[in-house]
Amino acid sequence: MKRFICILLTMTIGLFTLVGCGGKDKDITIDISALAGDLTSKIEFQDDLTKIEGNSIESIYQIDYAVSSEVYVSSGATAEEVAVFELKDETEADNAYKAAGERIDAQKQAFESYVPEEMEKLDNAVVKKVGKYVIVCVANDNTAEDIIGTYTD
Repeated sequence: MKRFICILLTMTIGLFTLVGCGGKDKDITIDISALAGDLTSKIEFQDDLTKIEGNSIESIYQIDYAVSSEVYVSSGATAEEVAVFELKDETEADNAYKAAGERIDAQKQAFESYVPEEMEKLDNAVVKKVGKYVIVCVANDNTAEDIIGTYTD
């Protein structure tokens, strides 16, 4: 009987551990303005980034279903940009993540012959989906992951 109780107790603890860890990304809340602000101010960009809104975001990212967004783009001389999207749910975040990847691919095609020096930034672009959020950062500086981690860990 003691052995049965020990096994049952171990299984119960294991189940609670799995349930407790499973929803980490779902419950996260990110202040997208603060994150975008930190990315644009703490990373050294070669170009000046300009905040865009509304139809410009939809045109560039093909995301017209975000709950909110903060997007900063370069003048066009570089591929540098920062984008943070909050979506309604994880399914929409999956779609936005795919759209962000397509944006990076389009930029690679554009910059490959236009300014090939930008390819390294695009090849190392940070594109993350965390719960219902999608985050993009294209820069030479590799501290974007660390900055994002302060909001997502």
